[in-house]
Amino acid sequence: MFKKIIAMLLILCMCMVMLPGCGDDTDGQGDESAQGGKENLDPAAAADLQLLRTYEGLNLEDYMALPDWSGYEVGTPYPAEVTDEDVDAKIEEALIKGGDTEVITSGKAEQGDKLTLSFTGKLKDGTEVDGLSSENLFMTLGEEDMVPGFQEALVGKEIGKNHKIELTFPDPYSVKPELAGQTAVFDVNIVQKTVTTPATLDDDFVKENSDYKNVEEYVADVRKQLEDIAYEEALQTVKNALFTQISKHTEYKDIPADIVEEIRKTTDERYRAAADLWGLDWETFRTEVFGFTDDTQFNVELISYCKELVKQEIIILLLAEHYDIVITNEEFEQYKLDIIENSGYADEGAFEQYSARTIEQYIDENRLDTSLMMSKVIDAIYEDLAE
Repeated sequence: MFKKIIAMLLILCMCMVMLPGCGDDTDGQGDESAQGGKENLDPAAAADLQLLRTYEGLNLEDYMALPDWSGYEVGTPYPAEVTDEDVDAKIEEALIKGGDTEVITSGKAEQGDKLTLSFTGKLKDGTEVDGLSSENLFMTLGEEDMVPGFQEALVGKEIGKNHKIELTFPDPYSVKPELAGQTAVFDVNIVQKTVTTPATLDDDFVKENSDYKNVEEYVADVRKQLEDIAYEEALQTVKNALFTQISKHTEYKDIPADIVEEIRKTTDERYRAAADLWGLDWETFRTEVFGFTDDTQFNVELISYCKELVKQEIIILLLAEHYDIVITNEEFEQYKLDIIENSGYADEGAFEQYSARTIEQYIDENRLDTSLMMSKVIDAIYEDLAE
């Protein structure tokens, strides 16, 4: 259970997300802003990015010198083969999504069931411990990362009834070391299970869920969509390789130590706040997320990470200057909407309510505007060299 939470934290707190389609123009026929074009840009239309504010006033050429990349060879995109199994799996997803869902409150829990649980756990002596209880937890039985023995004990239990489960935590138990070797008793109510019966792939389904008239056309379109995705992924790999070459051959003269330290400080604070948010002490969080058992080791790696981040950001800005690239307010607004949608939230309000921060704060904390600028830079390099 705790490892699943930590995996979510890694996604939310550590990754610089590259969102496909943000500032991207795959056919090269996009508007002028996608190719740069500061000359005709109203200054008020340029987004106020943290990336730009961080390095404002610095002569970036004092820190790095880009190589001459004009002769770099552009690789050929080699998309992965789309198999019949891939097509079948994609169609199965659509059939499940379009199927009938039934809530069942009787019968027995079996492996693979989608269950809703409510449970309260205490140590055998009656001591209450944070993290051992949950209300209306949705889980797939047998597929979750929980205390060993918990899921196994649910198999065959009656749905809609209360059950008592006694188990002993492993020793050692790095998630919560204070529980290692302790025995706990859980009062578990299997509230319900959710069963979805997939729709049937026939012409009626196709007409109701697509713009096509029959199964043959629909299957062909699914294959085409998967082939397009495979090509775009292969093309992105080629674009990334060009940036990697430039980065590899860049001459590093110096590095702005004050910016490295500021990023290190705010990143450290963010990780510690995340530990508090999930009710984990810093030592447990640091060990589980990063694998470091002491702060010295953690800080060495964190400083190294921040230095590499600063190097990458300076390269991106130098390339953006070379290609006359800016991010417009319109592009930045769309980028925010993409992040919200890809995070699974209905709108900006829902995102803010759940994350306790605005989307702008979230982007700044995770320096995600760098990813947006990098996307446009990579496109510009590719279009330049592929001509």
